Amino acid sequence: PTMRYAALGADMRTVTYAPGQVPDGGFKAQGSVLVGVYERWTLSLHPLQAVNATSRTLLLETPAGRWASGPATGQRYFVSNALEELDAEGEFWVDAETRRVLLCSASRPDDGEVVLAQPGLVELLAARGTAAAPVAGAWAWTGVRFAHAAVETEGCLAGSCDGQSANFLTTAAVHITHAAGWSFEDCEVSAVGGYAVWFDAGSHGASLRRSLVNDTGA
Repeated sequence: PTMRYAALGADMRTVTYAPGQVPDGGFKAQGSVLVGVYERWTLSLHPLQAVNATSRTLLLETPAGRWASGPATGQRYFVSNALEELDAEGEFWVDAETRRVLLCSASRPDDGEVVLAQPGLVELLAARGTAAAPVAGAWAWTGVRFAHAAVETEGCLAGSCDGQSANFLTTAAVHITHAAGWSFEDCEVSAVGGYAVWFDAGSHGASLRRSLVNDTGA
């Protein structure tokens, strides 16, 4: 990012921006805007709560992480998912309130097939056993494609969303917990917003063989 803020408040929620970085009247769909604040070696992501054009400040819903201060950060930040920035081919905007997606595209229906996927599920396959009641039976999956899982955001955006290696995630497109002998062979897991396959606590004898995992968020 090339934008640099002028100051970050002591509350770690108030970002003073430079002239011209934010529209004079604020953002049209403020409830959908996210602000990324770079820290020393990672970044934090925050929903935008308010814009004060007089003081040129952005108020974040959650505070930036403790590593967001100091010269090593470069005072870098960015604004994401702003409707005003939807101006180039292939860009899209997500309306967080109505759950709509707008895509900027020059393609028309008569130009050929256009396929759009809007995932609704974070987990596509889940075996949820417990230590006291494990999942019964061993399941074998062969030649199955698991694709288009949504992104788990609730836990992330409730805090500073700066966890490294996606350690805040609690889900996966294929998530197996307290189950034995589950196997996946010649399968594909793709276009998912988080982990692809997670053999979680209490799972044993599970396997993933000769399968393709690509285009994952974590």
